[in-house]
Amino acid sequence: HKDLHRQDAAATQQQRRVRRAPGSSSSGSDDEIDGGIGSAGSGSSSVSGELFEPLLSHGILRQRMLDLLTDGFRAQLLQLAGYRAEVMEFVSTEHTPRNLLIRAVRQQRPLRDAELAKLTGQYAALKQYWQVTPHLEKLMREDGTLPAGLQ
Repeated sequence: HKDLHRQDAAATQQQRRVRRAPGSSSSGSDDEIDGGIGSAGSGSSSVSGELFEPLLSHGILRQRMLDLLTDGFRAQLLQLAGYRAEVMEFVSTEHTPRNLLIRAVRQQRPLRDAELAKLTGQYAALKQYWQVTPHLEKLMREDGTLPAGLQ
């Protein structure tokens, strides 16, 4: 969850810098993650400003949305890496709001080309829409476990 939260904080800081100095640009280091929830969407308009503002303007809703996005990205990456991934409730919500478990079982057979293409397209669309690069993807790229379709 830290990766999306870090992206969100970076995007918020960048938006503040842009508001103070219109037309200025910000260059990030290799440690920064591209994009962020605050700049989600495509085209010239900001989706977060128009569509998701009611959710993103409230701390608890923003937190839960980031949690769900992070877990969704993780499950998708596991599927692309050849695991059957299931996201399920781990602990009752009365005990903790963060109650999701991602159960992943390595599959014996590799993904079929059509399956791999579908999952890769879904993952790429999700990344493009939210304008983020999950930290898990970067770690998988570094250790050589990132599926070829995402390299």
